[in-house]
Amino acid sequence: MKSFFTIMILLVLVGAAMYRNHPAGNKAVVEKPSYSSSIPVTEKAEIGFRAPRFILDGLDGEKYSLKNLNKPVVINFWASWCGPCRDEAPELTKLYSQYQDKVQVYGVNLRSQDDLNDVHAFVNAFNVKFPVLLDKTDDVSKRFSVQAIPTTYFVNSKGVIVGKTIGLVSPNELRTKFKSLVEK
Repeated sequence: MKSFFTIMILLVLVGAAMYRNHPAGNKAVVEKPSYSSSIPVTEKAEIGFRAPRFILDGLDGEKYSLKNLNKPVVINFWASWCGPCRDEAPELTKLYSQYQDKVQVYGVNLRSQDDLNDVHAFVNAFNVKFPVLLDKTDDVSKRFSVQAIPTTYFVNSKGVIVGKTIGLVSPNELRTKFKSLVEK
């Protein structure tokens, strides 16, 4: 009789664990973005979700965030030692000059993996005019699930991610993404 109750208790516990770990049984699991006034509430580094919020120090000493956006923003994760980042920098600089009144660009440097003197040299070499943000602890790059650099997110003025590129992309593709971001 004692073994019968033990087996019953085990079955109930196993059943409860299976129910709890199943997405339909666990109300805390969010598979799709939650919408309020058609703006996702859930922050997630994926298209269709609100971009993860952050506050980072800029190379210029200012603080930057995604709070109170009044125009779309392009967030480019990079490092000075990254060859593809160096190849992409001239086009990003050119597009920023062309679209700066309609799109903000944040260059997020993976500072924990980069030397500050090299960051300054990169900015000077490519005449970067957009804000360069310093991710000193990699916290922001982790929140954006950056696995390779360059990684670039395209965020609309409501803070929702509408595009993403990983690795070096052609100048034509970057121009298309910028243009699309402005037209939305």
